[in-house]
Amino acid sequence: MARDEEIRDGLDTLVLDTLDYANRCPNGTDEKKRAIEDVTKVYNVRKEQAKADCEYDETYQRRVEEFERRKADNEFREKQLEQQHKEFLQKIAADGVTTVAKLAVFGLVGKWAGNLETLGSISSKLGNSFFREGMSLLGLRK
Repeated sequence: MARDEEIRDGLDTLVLDTLDYANRCPNGTDEKKRAIEDVTKVYNVRKEQAKADCEYDETYQRRVEEFERRKADNEFREKQLEQQHKEFLQKIAADGVTTVAKLAVFGLVGKWAGNLETLGSISSKLGNSFFREGMSLLGLRK
């Protein structure tokens, strides 16, 4: 099967040969008119081939650009997901540390309130109220 370049070269050669033949024909003869018509037909075929080549090249270029754009978009999304994952892990770690700190403070305050209640410095009702308010302030109770 002939390659595209061979076809283009063949058409170019055919156009030139037909034009050369038309130039060699005597002026005003039917043979020259037919030769000029043949040159026009072959030249138009070559123009259509060139137009098809341009369209093919443009289509190919658009596909390459679309592929590159999608590749860049995927890389951007991948980086964005990595960043979101990193932020998510940081938030989980911060929330965990905050919760542990709240529980530690709550435990110390609860122990302190329990000691005060045992000593009689604070009543059970006041201790319970203090306990509930402490949970609410620390965000452990909604």
